Amino acid sequence: MVRVSAAGALRRLGGSEKTLAKLLSARNENAEERRYLCALGLGYLDGAGKGQIAVLVAALGDGSPKVRTQAQQSLAALGEIARKKLASALAAPLARVRFGALCALEGNQDVAANCVPAIMGRLTDAHRCVRAKAARVLGALGPRARLATKLLTVASRDPVESVRREAKKALEAISGD
Repeated sequence: MVRVSAAGALRRLGGSEKTLAKLLSARNENAEERRYLCALGLGYLDGAGKGQIAVLVAALGDGSPKVRTQAQQSLAALGEIARKKLASALAAPLARVRFGALCALEGNQDVAANCVPAIMGRLTDAHRCVRAKAARVLGALGPRARLATKLLTVASRDPVESVRREAKKALEAISGD
C-alpha cells in the first residue's frame, strides 16, 4: 500500500515516464532517495512502456544498492512486459546489470521460465556472482529449467564453491530429488 501511495504521489508531482526517468538519472549526493523513489514509481505507472522498462534496466547498474534493488523489484512486478528487456540485459557489459536482471527474473518465475536459454548463457559468465545467481534462478524453476541440465552439470564442477553449490542444488530441484 505504501508503494502504491508513493507511486501515486510521484504521478501527482508530474511523474510522467519521462520526468521519472530524468529524476532517476540524477547523480548528486542527495539524489539516492529520489532515484529510489523514481525506480519505485516506474514500477507502478499505469501502462508500462518500453521507455519505462529501459530506464529501470539501466537503473540495475546504479551505484546505489538501494536503487538497484528497487529497480529489480519493479521489473519483477512488471512481469511479462519486461521479459525481452530483461533477457537482453543478461548480455549487458556490466556484471552488475546482468546480476540485477537475474535478480529481477528470480522475483518473477513465470517470466524467468520464458528466459531459460538466456539464463543458461550466464552459467559461463566471467563473474562468479553472476554464474551462481544464474544457477540459483534455474534451480528455482525446477523442472521448467530441464533444458539447462547439461550446463548445470558442467557448472557443478566450477572452480568457485558457491557456483558449484548452486548448480548442484539446481540439478536436484530440476530432477525432483
